[in-house]
Amino acid sequence: MRKCRIGIAVGALGISLIVLFAARSSAAENAERFEPTSCWFEKRAQHRIECGYLVVPERRDRQHIRELRLPVVILKRAGAETKRPPIVYLTGGPGSPVYIGDQWEVAGWWELAQSLPAGHDLVLFDQRGAGLSEPSLHCIDLADPTIWAGASKQPGQQVDPESTYPAAVRDCRDWLLDQGHDLTAYNSRESAADVAALRRVLGIDQWILFGVSYGTRLALTVMRDHPKGVHSAVLDAVVPLQAALERDTPVHFDTALARLFRDCAASSECAASYPNLNSSLKRVLKRLAAEPIELALPEKSPYPAIYVRIDDIALLDILFWSFYDIEFVQSLPFLIHNLARGEYWLLKAYAENFYLNIYWVEEATGMMLSVNCNEEAPFEDLETAVAVAAQFPLLRTWVLKTWGHGLCPDWPSGQADSVENDPVESDIPTLLLAGAYDPRSPLELAKMAAAGLPNSRVFEFPAASHGTIFTDRCAYRILVEFLTDPSSALDPACLASLGPPRFVIVPSK
Repeated sequence: MRKCRIGIAVGALGISLIVLFAARSSAAENAERFEPTSCWFEKRAQHRIECGYLVVPERRDRQHIRELRLPVVILKRAGAETKRPPIVYLTGGPGSPVYIGDQWEVAGWWELAQSLPAGHDLVLFDQRGAGLSEPSLHCIDLADPTIWAGASKQPGQQVDPESTYPAAVRDCRDWLLDQGHDLTAYNSRESAADVAALRRVLGIDQWILFGVSYGTRLALTVMRDHPKGVHSAVLDAVVPLQAALERDTPVHFDTALARLFRDCAASSECAASYPNLNSSLKRVLKRLAAEPIELALPEKSPYPAIYVRIDDIALLDILFWSFYDIEFVQSLPFLIHNLARGEYWLLKAYAENFYLNIYWVEEATGMMLSVNCNEEAPFEDLETAVAVAAQFPLLRTWVLKTWGHGLCPDWPSGQADSVENDPVESDIPTLLLAGAYDPRSPLELAKMAAAGLPNSRVFEFPAASHGTIFTDRCAYRILVEFLTDPSSALDPACLASLGPPRFVIVPSK
């Protein structure tokens, strides 16, 4: 009887749990709503724009306690004869804003919307924890280069960021926890549920996912967890779930460097002006490791004037982030050539872009840590990363100094299930785009994601980097063709005329 009673008790408990879970799921969906509101920015007369807030529970797997409010801007295509599925834009980061704070930012999105095939509305929203979302996991101190980079407001007074930054992260954690935030609720799975909720509450039957950088991981999570209503997807600078981003960063960074050296050598003009770039960079890194220099960077709102110590690790940091922007890539041979000659005036411009970038101010670092520590760090380890970096001697010490998951033991993000490291399989029509100079999300990762997407096409652009749509006309043409008919074979004729970047050539004096 005892065994029988236990069995009945367990069965009754199981039924109760199912009923409770169903009730909570139903309650979570009922709590999801769209609240229209006047736009928080001044609208231009010719722009047809609707604004509001997506209201969702902080967590869907627990009794509803806290609500989140995510700002939404819908750019309507007035007068379009053909009504096509709306496009929802998923920004990167994780933790980056979508930039819908004022009329000038929204005007830029309006121009993009107007350039797309007629009939597509464009839906923009800040993901949970980021941008104008309420609450935002944004700790402004973490953007201060005197904390994260060891810069100083006085010459010769550099501070070790290995002590200042972790301490600031712990302060950020404590501040967010004191406000009652559940940092385990800010991850791709919950954000994907937000995307699905937004489609439902807006009454949209089908829409197109358009993700860039981390937004591609979010899009893939939506395709896995909430495929209903997804008409097709565009993934630019692809981040597959199964990718080991930190571990393989030196692989992708070295590939970008090798491409720079190769493309310059293949150009008679670049090769003549900047010979032996690889050897030049090695000499510069060796010299800076032995004798670091100090650069004075001017005041740039909201930053004061600062002094930064540039050693070999700092230079590699600057180079890595410079690869994200193809305009900076075009001047990299000139920069390396100047550094080899002991000239630092151009490095100062690159350093300003790195240390004083407004991106650091606007990124919600708390959201970034919650996502990465939850679903990336559990599946990577520093020992393996160092073993991978050993294949690239220039980068080994850089990996040790810049390992992104070292802060995770101090960040209570929880740990994702193993499914968050598994490939996504979906038959949703998908366009995947990659920039040849992308040091983070290159062609190899796009192909990795495409392996589970049988109705996908992959394209690489030789003079593009992290995010191709906004800088490469050929990528834009292919996007338009895909949006017009995702099932078409796509004819990337423009790819045949593309070549490497046009490097900046400065005649020798």
